Amino acid sequence: VTAAATGQKWLSIFCEVGILAGLISVMLVLLIGQPRIFFSMAVDGLFPQVAAKLHPKYKTPVMTTAIAGVICAAAGGMFPVDLLADLTSVGTLFAFFLVHCSVLILRWREPDRPRRFKVPLGPVFPILGALSCIGLIAVDSVSAIIRLAIWLAIGLVFYAAYGARYSRLNNPEKYAHETAPMEVVGERQHSHLEVKENESPLYSSTTPAEAKV
Repeated sequence: VTAAATGQKWLSIFCEVGILAGLISVMLVLLIGQPRIFFSMAVDGLFPQVAAKLHPKYKTPVMTTAIAGVICAAAGGMFPVDLLADLTSVGTLFAFFLVHCSVLILRWREPDRPRRFKVPLGPVFPILGALSCIGLIAVDSVSAIIRLAIWLAIGLVFYAAYGARYSRLNNPEKYAHETAPMEVVGERQHSHLEVKENESPLYSSTTPAEAKV
């Protein structure tokens, strides 16, 4: 708007192209990342197991990709962009807040847990990150915060009704006969192992110790 008001049309076009490219990249990241979040939740028992199915050839989460695509397309067609942007922003901030809190809790409850790397000044950065996320959420619109609370309530109800009952964490004996998590090594995490058709690449009959051989 500012570029157009100054009469510099070339600058206005440049800004519009940049905004369009930025929106496309964000949408691609969301459409790639969200299906894998759903897939991981299904592997952990928080979603129905049908969501954990992989493409037989490409080993990608085809079911959750289709589900996420349908949800995004339906939401984009029924709701205004500014509403969806507010929901995405406040939801992402809350997710980052939970990540920071999780780092603090894991450092405290499992200090001897094997870690590939550690960030210096252990609790400082997670605390600062959590406070910054809460601060950004607090200055958002009241309607966005109310919508976030509604979505959280829906998620808690779903977890209480389904996730808590079928999750791996709460039912270790139910999943005791299944394969153990496979250690991820690089981008080709299952290239050196035989993965059965529609089998999750996160789980393999080979143990982490055997996978290193």
